[in-house]
Amino acid sequence: RGKMKLSSSFEKGVCILALLSTQKRNVALSAEVINSRINVSASYIKKIIRKLVVAKIIVSVSGNNGGFSLAKKPNHITLHDVVVALEGHTDTYPNSGLFNATFRGLKGAKVGDAFIHHIIKEADNRWSEYLKGKTISDVIKHLQNEELFTVVDWNSFSRE
Repeated sequence: RGKMKLSSSFEKGVCILALLSTQKRNVALSAEVINSRINVSASYIKKIIRKLVVAKIIVSVSGNNGGFSLAKKPNHITLHDVVVALEGHTDTYPNSGLFNATFRGLKGAKVGDAFIHHIIKEADNRWSEYLKGKTISDVIKHLQNEELFTVVDWNSFSRE
């Protein structure tokens, strides 16, 4: 069954991707730093990171200076990619058969049910298409007030 509300994983995932997008090139961002910046449990962050790795949005870098990096450029990572990676595909209509059961005996019950399903499916599609047009680069531009990307090494960045 679908859900109408995104989980908090989505917001945390976008924050992770924004951190990685502004991380100094060729320097992996450690899981510890990601945890300290986002300030939630390490196990929760690891679950989100794992889903982003499985979706090939970020990559794991091993070694002493290991951590995580983007698998592709921020302007090639859409918010739809993040939703699918962390939440799965959108299908907000439960289609439990209630419509058919409620109007049983009417010739149009199945047609009415199909109509409702079609409307919600179209809304899901439009929502998905809209998110496909918004990227992590767009998020960064707004975070940085339309300035060019500022790149830092979050591993050594002090929290003010």
